[in-house]
Amino acid sequence: MLQPFEREDEVLSQDSFSREETVFNLIHTISASPDSWRLKSSDGRMIFAQTPGRNGWLWLDPELTEPEMLARMQELNDVLMTRATSQQATMDRTSPEQSPPAPGLADKTLSDNASAQLPGISAKPHIARLFADLYAGAGCWTSSMTMEAYHCPSVNPPCGVKGGMQRVEAAERYVAAEFLAGMVRDVYGKPADGQGQLTVADNLIRDGRLFFWIGDTGEPSAMAGIGGISPRHGRINAVYTPPDRRRRGYCSALVAEVSGLLVERGLIPMLYADCVNPDSNKVYRSIGFQPAGKIEDIQFDSQP
Repeated sequence: MLQPFEREDEVLSQDSFSREETVFNLIHTISASPDSWRLKSSDGRMIFAQTPGRNGWLWLDPELTEPEMLARMQELNDVLMTRATSQQATMDRTSPEQSPPAPGLADKTLSDNASAQLPGISAKPHIARLFADLYAGAGCWTSSMTMEAYHCPSVNPPCGVKGGMQRVEAAERYVAAEFLAGMVRDVYGKPADGQGQLTVADNLIRDGRLFFWIGDTGEPSAMAGIGGISPRHGRINAVYTPPDRRRRGYCSALVAEVSGLLVERGLIPMLYADCVNPDSNKVYRSIGFQPAGKIEDIQFDSQP
């Protein structure tokens, strides 16, 4: 039987999950959010966490047999289907044909319905595909990205890179937002502009978690941030270098410096990299990052 769990639940510190903390770092980040949906199996050998409207992240104890994994995934699938059915019933009760909704109720219901949906799943590749077939049906999903999770036991910074690291200040929010938009376009292949990334930039800057590499021209030449923190790891994200400033070592130097900040806090640096981008993977390996395992992002073509 599946059970909800809290942010500090012991399921996140059990040995079997801790051994894969690098690969599933985002489960810690998602679980820390008060509006996330968090489920675990009664024996703690399956964990599911979802931010509303985003992919769910699914971990299964690698020592489970495939039939045992499938049984737990079926249980999760049943719970998700029940949630979707319940939300649809709520939508039907508030439909215009039934009665006019109270002011603001229609928007809230639509928002709640979007939150109840599962747009996709992120898990180890074979687990993600098994669950996608179960939930959406064979041929009714698309693999959008396979990521390599890296951890850095020992930082190896590059030599001779001109410039230095600088924490991003509020006055630089527009530059940071443009860099974030560039990252979205490069990594996700989606249209994005700086205006749409201002809120993200402001939050990162406010928390002191975003950094520039100021190159020899005196201008920001690369960007990297600190994302979620788990018990033993600190995640580096928001990594971006403008096209005209690449291949000069700026990104390598900045990621190494940010990694050093995490090491000073007693954390092991980690990050995710798109497997289809050989340049970024080469950069990370060159400064000491080692592969820890793959995660596949799958998008469902439609809701069941």
